[in-house]
Amino acid sequence: MTTPAPVTVTTDKSVYAVGDPITVTVEYPGSADGTTTLTVTAAVTQADGTVVDATADVQVATSAPQTLGVGVTDSFGDAYSQISNEAGTAVFSSTVGAPPA
Repeated sequence: MTTPAPVTVTTDKSVYAVGDPITVTVEYPGSADGTTTLTVTAAVTQADGTVVDATADVQVATSAPQTLGVGVTDSFGDAYSQISNEAGTAVFSSTVGAPPA
């Protein structure tokens, strides 16, 4: 079982009034078919001639990220329209409705 990468949700403002437009941005990891490890090595030659190496491993996607399905809802029951959905970021808009009774 794999652990899903984090998804973040942000809005264009922190405070709204009923009737205000709202824009919601959802950032998600674009799924890729696989990854491979790239090892980067640095060699430093010290003043006495000895060489010290260090490495770092990073993951490289072996295929382009994919656009995933994203939906947005809120606790007031407002309907959201999708503005865009590129691999990794989806944007939605709505109007803030009245709170439920």
